[in-house]
Amino acid sequence: MAHITRRGERWFAQLEVKGQRSAKSFDTKAEAREWSKETERLLRGGSHATRTVRDVFERYAEKESPRKKSGKGEAKRLLFYCRDPIATVPLYAVNASHFSAWRDRRVEQVSDSTVRRDMNTISSAFTTAVNEWKWLAENPLHKVRRPADHPPRFRRVSEDEIAKINFCAGYTPGTPPESGTARTAAAFTLACRSAMRSGEILYMLREHVHILHKPPWLHIPRGKTAAAKRDVPLILDGAVDVLRDVLALGLDPVFGLTPGRRDALWRKLMKRAGITDLHFHDSDHEGISRYAKLYPDVMRLAKVVGRTDLKVLLTVYYNPTIEELSKI
Repeated sequence: MAHITRRGERWFAQLEVKGQRSAKSFDTKAEAREWSKETERLLRGGSHATRTVRDVFERYAEKESPRKKSGKGEAKRLLFYCRDPIATVPLYAVNASHFSAWRDRRVEQVSDSTVRRDMNTISSAFTTAVNEWKWLAENPLHKVRRPADHPPRFRRVSEDEIAKINFCAGYTPGTPPESGTARTAAAFTLACRSAMRSGEILYMLREHVHILHKPPWLHIPRGKTAAAKRDVPLILDGAVDVLRDVLALGLDPVFGLTPGRRDALWRKLMKRAGITDLHFHDSDHEGISRYAKLYPDVMRLAKVVGRTDLKVLLTVYYNPTIEELSKI
């Protein structure tokens, strides 16, 4: 039986079923009653009373993550958190305060953006546990504040930097990039000359590349979103040259790199080059800014680069220099 009382401006619900206690505060008495009713139903359901946060993570990683394109990485993150103290909290007792404490611990260990991304993943798992599995009454993360967003990056990449990266990686344009480091530099060079995302480049197959066609182009069958599927004209200087170099290796996928290996090689390459403020994904801004000079119509630009939010495209990705803006 639930016991509901008023404490100041809030309503406090207490519940004990089969020796297990749960309590929570609400803005209204109706919310308190609904939570009490649903929680009692779950606790009396038998197996639900013994489940923990770990069970949510494990089942979602096993059943739901494989359905997603990025599911392997998502499942890895969820299983990582199965070793975190949050995983031992019983579902009948978990609430926003548990994940608030978890968030505060994690922001001291990793970046705010990583915490936000992981919170979104965990929230999706709990939403499924609420709506489909009926394991608990509500998602505890709905009332947990995410770390603040940081201002978007506006980093452009100069030709001198591209040349330095290629030199340090041992990639000489005009010759096949034999090593993984050289192919990482070649992938970055292509990204700056095509506005392709890292994943789009790494998953590219030989059948997608049409550099002998007039004009040359390539097909992107899978992107970050469904709208990212597109055909890309290779009209920026150097794009076809990079592809010709890599195709000479006979690999399929063309670059022969996984995202994890590319990440590791990129970090080593930046250290070798002495560049501390450049991310691989800064190539997005560079490529789109270069294309924008050829496609002043934002609708055509959005189609070529595979972005659907025109406001974000103009305010975040398209970053012309003052010299470029000064040209008529």
